[in-house]
Amino acid sequence: MNLDNQSIRRLLPTNDYSINEAVALPEALDRTPVDKAGTHDRESVQWWLFDVVKQDTDHDGDFDGQDLRTLGVSDAGGSGYTELITGIRKHYGRALRDPTTLVVAYESGGAKRVSVIDLPKRTVLSTTSFPDLGSDLK
Repeated sequence: MNLDNQSIRRLLPTNDYSINEAVALPEALDRTPVDKAGTHDRESVQWWLFDVVKQDTDHDGDFDGQDLRTLGVSDAGGSGYTELITGIRKHYGRALRDPTTLVVAYESGGAKRVSVIDLPKRTVLSTTSFPDLGSDLK
């Protein structure tokens, strides 16, 4: 919903999906605090990162974190929702490399991967597999 004019926009193409997590980017921990004069000197939210379940892939009757997930992104107002990575089994973490580039670590298709995402263009720039760190690490 647009708070200025109360207009409403659909984010996802169907109500049959479930959003497990929505993260504002940049995340709150990366924002500057309110300055001593009382004016806000904060970095504003530029994008939303969504962890979406689109189907019950483990067939337990629930759309939850045990199902395969899709990573999607939109702008701060919810426009331009784009699915970037599908078939995610597990998220290991994410970090902004710079103000417009997100790095995401995850497991998909039985492999641990790292993808670099251009947020303004809503595209995956590169995906690489984790190196083999030894049989004692899972």
